[in-house]
Amino acid sequence: MIARTWIPWVLGGCLLCLLGCTTQQGASSPTASGTGGAGAATSQGGAAASGGVDAGPGVLPIIEAKAGDEQGVPLRLGQTVTIRGVVTVPTGLFSIENHEIYVQDATGGISVYEVAQQSIQAALGDDLEVTGTVGQYEGKTEIDAPLFVLRGTGAPAPTPEAVTPAQLCADGEQFEGNLVAYRGVTIVGGEPWPTVDQAGNTNLTVDDGSGPCALRLDHQSEFNGTPEPPQPFDVVGVVKQYDPTSPYFSGHELQPRFLSDVTPSGR
Repeated sequence: MIARTWIPWVLGGCLLCLLGCTTQQGASSPTASGTGGAGAATSQGGAAASGGVDAGPGVLPIIEAKAGDEQGVPLRLGQTVTIRGVVTVPTGLFSIENHEIYVQDATGGISVYEVAQQSIQAALGDDLEVTGTVGQYEGKTEIDAPLFVLRGTGAPAPTPEAVTPAQLCADGEQFEGNLVAYRGVTIVGGEPWPTVDQAGNTNLTVDDGSGPCALRLDHQSEFNGTPEPPQPFDVVGVVKQYDPTSPYFSGHELQPRFLSDVTPSGR
């Protein structure tokens, strides 16, 4: 695994935690929370609206936070931003060693990443305000060294946008970090479905007739050691990216979250 190095950043004259902190709105300095339940963040306000939240002043739409240049490098790389969105991938779903969640507002979704420390146990549907540094890893734009404010819980999940595998592989940047859905795909290549426990992730290729693209199953997710689903099937997931070289416009793949994200086609 490639090591990551974080640069400390400053807000309001206070040095923030390198790996992530949780605070109350209006607090004079960040407060480290350690691990724990949802109470690790302080609830502020009501639940978010479906597919988006009332961001408020000083909060950047996610589509602007992840906007890139002609090489696919974030325009705000290294800058501190504040975003707000509904959790679409909760804590511990894709990794138990590190902390990666996804949040989405009405404009799009993005990864929020911490190394090792679990500073908040984010649940599906939490309405989170996140302040952190815009980073990039293998082409994927993310918010690093995050500071969280929990604005509400139990928000409806954003409606997944229907895309074809061909669309995702041709123009994945516009979908990166978003919750999307394939309809009526079959497995046409790659590694076999992980019917027995695997030590690593499984990378399959699926196609709906429009063209092939990658489907990734995390070995720490519910999919490891499960029967292959009947085909064709529909699948919901978030769009991730693994592209180690510039320009960063390839390597996009759909990664489902739960077994319930894969359903028989047409249902």
